[in-house]
Amino acid sequence: MDMYDGNQNSYYLGGVDDVLTTVVKALEENPERTFTYAELTYFKIWFYKQIPQKRESVKKLIESGQLGIPNGGMSAPDETIIGYDQFLDNFMAGHRFLTEEVGVDPSKLTKTTW
Repeated sequence: MDMYDGNQNSYYLGGVDDVLTTVVKALEENPERTFTYAELTYFKIWFYKQIPQKRESVKKLIESGQLGIPNGGMSAPDETIIGYDQFLDNFMAGHRFLTEEVGVDPSKLTKTTW
């Protein structure tokens, strides 16, 4: 099975939704746990489907460092982003989402990346 078959919904519904739902629940239950999630594209889909109370909880998890978001780009800066402009656009879109929709200051994100 290919990771991407042209239908983003199949990939999202096949794993990302379950992973984020399970992880956030586990982080809420145990403040000693941490998790790092690197790409905001599918996170954004999941986040928009949450009720306001869950969104606020996710914001607090990110701010506390329990839910780490390294770099804050919409996708990982690897072979899919081949130009400087694309690289900057990727981070600007991710940081804009975090600031405007999640309410998190991107300068407070996890300081580790690849």
